[in-house]
Amino acid sequence: MAEMELWSQVSVLALVLVVALVSLSLSPWKKKKKKATEVGKVTSLIIYPLKSGAGMEVKASGVSGLGLEFDRQWMVVDFRGAFVSQRRAPKLALVKAVPKDGGLLVSAPRTSDVFVKEEGATLAVRCWDDVMEATEVPEGSKWFETYLEMKGCKLVTHKGDRYVDRRYAPRDAKTKFSDGFPFLLASEKSLGDLNRRMKEALPMDRFRPNIVVDGPSLEAWAEDSWKTIVVGSQTFLVAKPCSRCKMPTIDQASGIPAGEGSNSKLRDDDEGGLGPDDGVEPTTTLRTFRTGKHLGFLDKKHWADDVFFGQNLCHLGTGEKKKKITREEIKVGDTLWTLS
Repeated sequence: MAEMELWSQVSVLALVLVVALVSLSLSPWKKKKKKATEVGKVTSLIIYPLKSGAGMEVKASGVSGLGLEFDRQWMVVDFRGAFVSQRRAPKLALVKAVPKDGGLLVSAPRTSDVFVKEEGATLAVRCWDDVMEATEVPEGSKWFETYLEMKGCKLVTHKGDRYVDRRYAPRDAKTKFSDGFPFLLASEKSLGDLNRRMKEALPMDRFRPNIVVDGPSLEAWAEDSWKTIVVGSQTFLVAKPCSRCKMPTIDQASGIPAGEGSNSKLRDDDEGGLGPDDGVEPTTTLRTFRTGKHLGFLDKKHWADDVFFGQNLCHLGTGEKKKKITREEIKVGDTLWTLS
């Protein structure tokens, strides 16, 4: 009798397990395979080894959760440890920083080059509201103190963790010294549409993207609707549209902000108050059709008056799991797909 009761209980448990498995297979929570749609190709890859320094075009780049290889790995900070960008020091646009032999070759017009490698003390630095550890590069500090005429400034290299805003990104997403996200994507079609609305066309370098895309069927501003994309074999989350500051108003070839004549002098104020200037391009034209109000960000009132160009991305990993990939990378010419 006891044996029959035991078998009965086992049968009931087995039935419950089968029902649960069937229910799970039919559940709306079951992960569905996303549809991939080819929309274009990568036309340019740009890294900025020094935050706010000149961009460096590459044919291919290693990829990690922190961004493209070497991108924003070095940064200038002031005597307080606060980051310095072109918003305060427009001359940074003219600084070429090239990773080489385990160090960094730094050059700028009308000054001697310097190769920096030896690292110094660990110190706390601030990039926007984030405080993290970094390592000083003493020889670089001397060079930038002279070049920027900024007493007490230092060149530092990335060391400590810095997390991406978790409202928009996976909880474990990190970045180096970027303004907020490890990757920035921009579309040539969108730049073309913006330029058609202005009296004078501007180059893509004003927006300082990492990944530039284009394609015959790609429409301007299509990137506004993307949620997840695959570039080559790498998958990215389209985290949020990029709100633009003063930076796009600075001529990257001269280091001179629009509307300021030949003024490229250092500003003493902090980064926080240096938003986009009114009355200069491309801000003026962007305000006519690319503000948060125009784009319908009604649930994000703090975005209402911001202007947007480009999309911030986070790396989700390798998309093609069946292939043996020894190095995660993307390259110029890679196909771009959207997942839906």
